[in-house]
Amino acid sequence: MKYKLDFPGSIISRKMKSGNEYWYYKSVLHDTWQSSKLSATKSNWNIVADIIKRDYLISQGLLNEDEIIQDDVSIFVAFENYLKHLTVKQKSTNTIDTYKRAFNTIIKEDFNITKEVTTKNKRKKYYVELLIEEFVDNYITEYSNTTINIRINNFRPFLSWCYKEKEYFDTEIRATKYLLPKTFKDIIPYTDKECLKLFRSAYKIEPEFCYWLAIMRLNGLRRKESIELEWADIDFENRTLKIENKIKKTVIELLPFSDLTFKIFKKLKEISIKRNTKWKRNKVFRVDLSSSRDWRAHFREICLQNDCYIRGRAFHGFRKAFITELDNMNLTFTEFKTLARLKDYNTAEKHYIKKDREKLRKIMNDLNSK
Repeated sequence: MKYKLDFPGSIISRKMKSGNEYWYYKSVLHDTWQSSKLSATKSNWNIVADIIKRDYLISQGLLNEDEIIQDDVSIFVAFENYLKHLTVKQKSTNTIDTYKRAFNTIIKEDFNITKEVTTKNKRKKYYVELLIEEFVDNYITEYSNTTINIRINNFRPFLSWCYKEKEYFDTEIRATKYLLPKTFKDIIPYTDKECLKLFRSAYKIEPEFCYWLAIMRLNGLRRKESIELEWADIDFENRTLKIENKIKKTVIELLPFSDLTFKIFKKLKEISIKRNTKWKRNKVFRVDLSSSRDWRAHFREICLQNDCYIRGRAFHGFRKAFITELDNMNLTFTEFKTLARLKDYNTAEKHYIKKDREKLRKIMNDLNSK
């Protein structure tokens, strides 16, 4: 792994007994190898390169060593230690990935502090708070309030851990003050015509990709629920799916599926048998949340190609189409909530339940006219 330095110095990776690799560096101020305590990744290489650059500027008298914030890199070291803590606690890969995504979105490697802050600890706190504010300002026009809040909430456990372990902060940062008010978007489901176009385009890219979209549309599954399906969750005899309850993770729900879904699962079973590794053969789909990036990119492409792209709709549009179809079937509210798997009454009512007010008004008139 080699990258070009713009200033005098060297960076190498060293493999430890644990099997992990870390960056070591030399600069004009350090003629022996120094441990950066950062794992050997491209993003961390940029951080070490910045250290070498600063050492060079100090040696040339272009920077005053006393004025430089020496601890701005240590937040990355703290996060590396936090990830190790999560591994020891046996947190799932998906949970760790969501925390990584939040950290990498909010903490910018090339961020420079321009405002003078008195003490070192206040400087660190100001550094992070300013980055959170900057994140909200930059993303508020591009993403929904819900998406921004999810990122902040996934960043908060790291801040709490740092304060508790005195890893980076001695003062507590309350990230909740940056949360935005909840907003409810209008539901714009995919039409049957749009679904047909998307399925055809997806099939040309990869049949399994097409079947994934179809499973979400036919059963109202969320992206995470569908992509994490394993064959152990599918009961072909009784034609039911095992789905984890969104709120109570220990509760497993049984969802019946149709004859069409049964045929698609049969085709997916034939595909999965041909996979190389056992754990991939045990999964309904070959990808997981962390490796589904290509499918997400393909989906955006086919949405644009078929004039189906609406910001914020994405994969959830299939679930919205399923729930809208349920709502048009004149089911009881209990039946609707069960098949749609909506646990919160307010969510069901506010987002999906359509009330024919003229019909209700007629009923009231008939009652009052007696």
